Amino acid sequence: MQNARNAPSPHPIDRLWRLMTSDLVLALLLGLVALAWLAGLLLPQLTGSASQPEASSTVGASTSTGELWRSPGLRLLLGLLAFVLLLRLAQSAAEAAARVAAPDPLQAAAAAAAWPHHAAVTVEGNLADVVQELADDLRSEGWQVEVAQPGRVEAAIVAERSCWGVWAPAMLYAGGLLVLAGLWVSQVFGWQKSGLVLIPGQPTALEHLRGSTLTMSEDIGEPKVTLQTVEGTPASATLSASGRARLGGIALRQVGEGQLVTLSARDAAGSPLQIRLLDEQAPGADSVALVFDQPRAERAVFIPTRQLVISVVDFPALPERGFANPTLLVQAFVEGARDPVFNEFVEGNASIAIGEDSFDLRRGQTITVQASTSPGTPLAVLGGLLALSSLLLGLWRPAGRLSLQLRQQRDAVHITAGLSPALGWRQGGRWLTAWAATYGGEQAGK
Repeated sequence: MQNARNAPSPHPIDRLWRLMTSDLVLALLLGLVALAWLAGLLLPQLTGSASQPEASSTVGASTSTGELWRSPGLRLLLGLLAFVLLLRLAQSAAEAAARVAAPDPLQAAAAAAAWPHHAAVTVEGNLADVVQELADDLRSEGWQVEVAQPGRVEAAIVAERSCWGVWAPAMLYAGGLLVLAGLWVSQVFGWQKSGLVLIPGQPTALEHLRGSTLTMSEDIGEPKVTLQTVEGTPASATLSASGRARLGGIALRQVGEGQLVTLSARDAAGSPLQIRLLDEQAPGADSVALVFDQPRAERAVFIPTRQLVISVVDFPALPERGFANPTLLVQAFVEGARDPVFNEFVEGNASIAIGEDSFDLRRGQTITVQASTSPGTPLAVLGGLLALSSLLLGLWRPAGRLSLQLRQQRDAVHITAGLSPALGWRQGGRWLTAWAATYGGEQAGK
């Protein structure tokens, strides 16, 4: 026999396999991923440049944690985690198949020395009768039993407490891989659009779905959002109390709200005047919606037929001027002039006159939503359910492997027992102690 000093060292691939499938590496990767997730939640992340606050990006199921989730470092961590889970899945599946389909009592007896729990019992009787009795007792308790008797004075028994529980680790690793696969599918094929301002009754285009629009109902108290696609029928959903809704495979999440002022104008004869936003070159309309997404924001419109610029500033309140409610500062400028021809504060809905023209201001409210698709969500949910099932299985019927080595000694049989319980079977050591006491007590009473 070779001694330990002259024994060949393990192959480098074998050492790498043991390292990558070790509990330390798995715990380290899970810890790093958890830290990255917490950092994404706690640290402010930019979702776009300052000049393009509504910039969209292709993201996955983890987009809510910001740019950190799309960083190369985190992708590398998730890739390593998937690789480790794949190796552990292959290892645990092979071990489970060998334990359930082809249990080897002699191999289990050789490995039992390294198991955590041991006991020894001496039973009077014949070896064959004792082996049969032990096997029958274990089978009656639901154990799967395999017996090997290579000689007249020696025998070995291996028993599995729960065949389903043996597969629990493999199910857990498979579930984790499915979750990571779902995140990857959402990362590659999903999208997110932030900063979508929904104005009651006015369609808002979705860039990622050509020809599709989102429209919010006029009832801002219980907003209902309708998705209209080119080829499909309209789909509607009401935002929940948490500001979420799902329609047509698109997840909506309310991220803010703002004030809306609808401005329209008529001349002395009652005919509408065309109005357009000052910074747009689009054709004029009978009315224009001014969205104020932050306090003291300013919006300006232009009336081409009057060469008139109207500026509107929204104030939550102006107690120093005697206005306790939301107030608008309305100013009108003739194009090219510095001094306003109109300068007044108005509250609520108002009608004002500038020259011979009348202007109506009607207040409303907008909501800002985030729209996203995550095609990998079903895969991730399936993986989560599989992982949860493995945990419940490990708690309800945890696995445990029992090895019994029997040797005939004159009129008695000496039994050496070893038990390797799963983590969920915390009472495994007590069970083995009780088992040994039971057989020792039976012999003491004879």
